[in-house]
Amino acid sequence: MRKKYLSALLFGALLFASAGTFTSCKDYDDDIKNLQGQIDANADAIKALQDLVNNGDYVTAVKKSDDGKGIVFTFSKSGDQTVTLDIENGQEGDVLSIDPTTGELLKNGEPTGIKPATDPEEVKAPVKAENGVWVFLNDKGEYESTNIPVSGVTAVQNDKKQWVLTITDANGAQSTVVVPSAASVMSDLVLAGWIQEKIGKTLSAGDINTLEDNEKLEVKYCWLPAITKANYATVGDEITWSAQKEVKKGQVLTNLAANNTNLVTRVAPADLDLSGMSFTLQDSKGNTLPIGLNAAKNFTGTLTRAANSSVNTILLDVTSATYANADEYTKLFQGVTGEDENATSNVLYSLVEASGARSNYGLVNVVPTEYTDLRKPKVTSVDPKGTVVTGSTGDGSEKTPFIVDLNTPTRLVFNEDVEGTSDQVYDYYVEVVDKQAGEEFGFSTNIKDGTITLTKSIDLVTKTGLQLNVYALRIDGKVYQEKIWVKPSSIMASEVTLKAGDEIIAPILNDKGQIISNYQTQFVVSLDEMFQSMSETDKARWTSSVTGANGDIVISDVDNDYPATSEALITASFLKADGKAGNNTNAASLLVTIPFAKQQNELTIGDAVLTPDKEYSMLVTFQHREADDRDEEQTVLNTVKLTFTPKLPALSGFMTKRDAYWDGNVLMAYFNDPTASSTYVEESQFDMSYGFTALSKQYKDIKDATYTAMDVDFKLDEAQKIGDDLVADHMEDNRKGDLDIATTGIANIISLGTVDKDTHEKPFAYGENLNVLVGATYMKVYDYSQYASTKSQLEDAAFQIKVQSALEAGTIEPAEGTSIVLTPSGAGQPVQITAKDIIGYAYNREATYSLFKVKPTETATADWAYAYIQSVKFESVDKKLYTVVQKDGEAVEPTWNDDTKKENPSYIELQPVNTTQEVSTTVKVTVIDMYGYEKVVYVPITIKKAATTSAGE
Repeated sequence: MRKKYLSALLFGALLFASAGTFTSCKDYDDDIKNLQGQIDANADAIKALQDLVNNGDYVTAVKKSDDGKGIVFTFSKSGDQTVTLDIENGQEGDVLSIDPTTGELLKNGEPTGIKPATDPEEVKAPVKAENGVWVFLNDKGEYESTNIPVSGVTAVQNDKKQWVLTITDANGAQSTVVVPSAASVMSDLVLAGWIQEKIGKTLSAGDINTLEDNEKLEVKYCWLPAITKANYATVGDEITWSAQKEVKKGQVLTNLAANNTNLVTRVAPADLDLSGMSFTLQDSKGNTLPIGLNAAKNFTGTLTRAANSSVNTILLDVTSATYANADEYTKLFQGVTGEDENATSNVLYSLVEASGARSNYGLVNVVPTEYTDLRKPKVTSVDPKGTVVTGSTGDGSEKTPFIVDLNTPTRLVFNEDVEGTSDQVYDYYVEVVDKQAGEEFGFSTNIKDGTITLTKSIDLVTKTGLQLNVYALRIDGKVYQEKIWVKPSSIMASEVTLKAGDEIIAPILNDKGQIISNYQTQFVVSLDEMFQSMSETDKARWTSSVTGANGDIVISDVDNDYPATSEALITASFLKADGKAGNNTNAASLLVTIPFAKQQNELTIGDAVLTPDKEYSMLVTFQHREADDRDEEQTVLNTVKLTFTPKLPALSGFMTKRDAYWDGNVLMAYFNDPTASSTYVEESQFDMSYGFTALSKQYKDIKDATYTAMDVDFKLDEAQKIGDDLVADHMEDNRKGDLDIATTGIANIISLGTVDKDTHEKPFAYGENLNVLVGATYMKVYDYSQYASTKSQLEDAAFQIKVQSALEAGTIEPAEGTSIVLTPSGAGQPVQITAKDIIGYAYNREATYSLFKVKPTETATADWAYAYIQSVKFESVDKKLYTVVQKDGEAVEPTWNDDTKKENPSYIELQPVNTTQEVSTTVKVTVIDMYGYEKVVYVPITIKKAATTSAGE
């Protein structure tokens, strides 16, 4: 026996399928159990298949494989998966299906001439395998041979539109697997209502006409007794029509598709693809509305309700059916014919899938009304609209032809200048009047798409435009002829997008670094992409013809357009390869100037007009003249699309730490010199700008005024807790002594207050690591907290600050060694401590200070060299060992020695008590700074025994 091969990929995710049966998961489990006995495959393949069943995938299409030896199943999630056999005798795989429109049996998509019948009494498969051939159900309810042999792998669609996969081995033994399609997994289908307007990017519930609204869906129609010539050749001649659409006499044309009339549906599962399903509108008795329904399309825009993927739209259209008269058509609506505009049909309709799955009854009052107010078709514009800078877009005359972009398939638009008549032209086609002229313009037309295309530039011909005959089929079956003129606008070989990418918003500076404009920015984009798309002939013409560039900007998000005002005028100029100003003959790039904010006056700017991190799309139009006359009207030579994304500069470029003040990410904030400013004397403060070498960037404008590019400010994190207290609780009303950061310009002063004079209690948060939040505003326009990319920069820039007295955070030590050594000159003699013996260190030990006052000149007042000191006091720790001579503990002030012209230094005097040996003890030193913060240190001292003298001295 030949080995049967069921690829592990083979079903990719086999599994769910056809409309309206709402098959449960249990059904699939049963299928898998049956599959175990039906397919002689290895256990791994069966397990893989079971896993795929649980994936929720389903089949959207089935076709014969390219080599003819297998079946390709296309799954909604897993893509194409192929079922094959290890075939030795050339057996092939076939796909049998039934055309949903004609009911004819198709073999590999081709008609067989066989139309299986349906069996209303007993459900039977319309096609099944029997005795090695396929048999079909005939109109007698009996199976009849098709003489189509059952091949190695065959897929047949059953009456439930499920795919039945049959595998036949060399001995004729068969195994079957049911492979469902999309409709069988549909657990819910809701007809939400209908909408009759062009569906944009946003759809809300208010846009949809619902059953509750009781809105009338008016179907304007015309029954066609014939298709006739209306205003050309022999008027009234009956003709046939085949253009974009096939139309025949007796057919009914409506305005439904022309008016973008769509049903709005909701389906579950949300990701179910309805595009391959066939729907009709039926009433509760099974009567079908004579309205064609195009394939469903998933709505991908923004919804105010429901998930995007669950909503689909179905465009209503005409049917191909013909009728003996108009009444034969209107009676199918089961209601009034529209004579009474206030009447309603009150017939409810639901959406029905070909397999029988039915939605709710979500449609009412579908009323046919004969279209009577008809006007002559007239071409009023083209789509896409040809690009022009000056003059008319065209009225169809030779002088002002319709402008058509080169190499761009372009459709014609009718009657848009008269409201309510643009839906009267059902179809049209175009012919060139002069074939030779058409060749010179590179004219072609695609009748099935309704487009015309010009491929040759106007300077290659002597004609001002190309004349065309337009034949328009009106909704009442009359065909009108109109002559129009068209003219190419572009020499571009294809649509080109110049991608400038990310561009930093920055003010415009002159060569001296002065601000020329504080509300505009500039960037450069290469023209290489444009030139590469041109032929050498076109490029030569461009460099000799173009006279300027003018930009018209459109934002990608149409709901938030860049303002089209004089404040937002965008200009572009040419640059040479060396970056200097150029012209069309040597252009290598464009210098684009664009406002990023509104200008209020010369120095003041207002709201932003560019949004950071948003991609903008600009249409740059290059102009030329037909003649050298400067008064000659300019027209478009070509256009290019240009995209760019404005970005804000990195905050890190405006905040540079001064390392000397930092310990990791903590700013060590030691009080500023109290003598530097009288405002600092009242309370302990620190100017946070000391912690940075840069906190902004200063520019000079052309009038030599200073302009700050980045305003950086700091604030404390009020939600932080110190102990049991919130920081916010100590910032209320900015009371003196409360925690505060006051911001003025770039001077950010943090204040802690002073020590309480009575309790000597230090203010809240003294010496604690406080969280500092950073704020930044760029060019007085952009708040960095408003944009995701820069908000994260603010978070990264956040730091901590530790506010302390530089003196209190330091220490006091012997100047040398570990102890101050004092030797009395004789028994009972005092000893002195001077600046040579003891030294004060500020917070970083690199800054030393003297604890004694100095008198630098004869006339100067003695004072501390370290301006932070308010007082210094020495105290004995054990009066049994020594006492401080100066009762107040303050050192003797220095005096001036007129003889030596030097200072007699300050000192503190200690009186040792007579002891039998040297004494090691300490002296208490208390230093108080100008804010009341004190530093108490017990400094080691050693008092030697008094010096002795030998006999006779």
